[in-house]
This record gives sequence, C-alpha cells and structure tokens, in this order.
Amino acid sequence: MFILDTIRNLLGLGDETDNSAMARALIPHIAVAREQEKTIFFLHHDRKGGGEHGEGIAGAHAFLAAVDIALEIKRDGPEDSSRRLLRGWGRVVEIPRLIYELQDDGSMIALGSPALVTLEEVKNRVLSVLDDEFEKTKSIRGHLDDPKPSED
Repeated sequence: MFILDTIRNLLGLGDETDNSAMARALIPHIAVAREQEKTIFFLHHDRKGGGEHGEGIAGAHAFLAAVDIALEIKRDGPEDSSRRLLRGWGRVVEIPRLIYELQDDGSMIALGSPALVTLEEVKNRVLSVLDDEFEKTKSIRGHLDDPKPSED
C-alpha cells in the first residue's frame, strides 16, 4: 500500500487546475502501484465551495478521472457533530454511503447507511420495541438491532 499525503504538495504542480499537468503527474504513480500490485491512496482536499458527485475535489477534474475510486468524508450534521458521512464514486463499482461516529473512548463505529440512521427511521425502530412498561434509554437501545443510534 502507498499513501501519498497530501497529493497537492507532493506533485509540485504550478497550477493544480491544469488537467494535462495533473494527469502527467498522477499516471506514473498509478502505473508503479499497479506494477507492484499495491493499492495507492492519494489524500487530497475539497474545494472551499464543496460540490456534489466528486466536483468538490480541489483542482483539475483529471484527478477524479485518473483514480478508480474517490472517497469523500463529510461532517454529518452540525459543526460539532461526531458523525461523518463517507461517500464515494467508482469507475466500475457503486460505492455505498456510510455514516460512522466517534465514540467517547476515541473509537469509531460504523452506524450504517444514512437511510438507516435518519431520525424518522430511528423513531420507527424505537417504537417497534416499546411496550407499556417504562424503560431507560440504555435498555431501549439494547433492544435495537444494529446500527444502534447514539445516546444523543
């Protein structure tokens, strides 16, 4: 495995929006990784304005065109949220979206598909395990299948 962090600094491009220059700089790295049967990770930044479908990747569009899979990590919710959304674009395969969350002990857990952890979905799941008896939140969470909602 090769990890190049951050690719913007390592490529030494005068203009990172130049598609031809970006392709000339990336392709040799990709070729070496393939020859050695290694996975290569290019770490890069988003544009300040963001974007959808890979358009938020800073610089030339050749960056997205040169790689097999692009993954983006975005904050999910308010600025202080401990949840992140992982989304991606693949040349051949569809990349499922994933929500993961930082726990109090510093570990990260996958919560699942964003559709499974929406407030409405969590409400429906909680209602399905409730009965007439009073239960604490921890107990109710214990009755739920994964992905379990956060205690918040």
